[in-house]
Amino acid sequence: MSKEKPADSAEGDNKPSAAQLRRKRQNLIGRLVRVLIKLAVVAGTAVLICLFLACPYAVHGNRMFPKLRDGDCAVVLKVGGFERGDVISYKKGGVRYFSRVIAMSGDSVSIGEDGFRINGCVPSEEIFYVTEAEEPIEFELGADEVFVLNDYRSNQSDSRELGKLKLNEVEGKVVFLFRWRGL
Repeated sequence: MSKEKPADSAEGDNKPSAAQLRRKRQNLIGRLVRVLIKLAVVAGTAVLICLFLACPYAVHGNRMFPKLRDGDCAVVLKVGGFERGDVISYKKGGVRYFSRVIAMSGDSVSIGEDGFRINGCVPSEEIFYVTEAEEPIEFELGADEVFVLNDYRSNQSDSRELGKLKLNEVEGKVVFLFRWRGL
């Protein structure tokens, strides 16, 4: 009579040893740590980009209709300059606004019975819409000031209501727009 090995022993030879299990666990932990480091680098880069280069902001309200609509996402470039006609983002009193730059440093602005004028001239209607004011407005802009208006001019949360805007209040220029709620 010969002794046969039990069927279990053949399977038992294929079981990983404790050392193999330990190495496998260490490899998994190592891969997890590498993935977490990569995620941290990507997140850190995204935060730095938002702080110093460009950042998306949600648009609330229709002050800049039809350019910006309620629910849109505007990407604001925080570096570089802007010029007359550009849409900018700024904060006044803790509230973020989007408005169009109408006049720059050194310009004079008047809104009254004779209409809207920059340095005594009527601006191009291609960019600037009809503008009225309840009270006549006259501004002389200093070296670090701009005058902004909303495209939807009946809503007066712009320089007609808030006054001249200091350049250090400007967050940046709107360079890209995501329209979330249809076109």
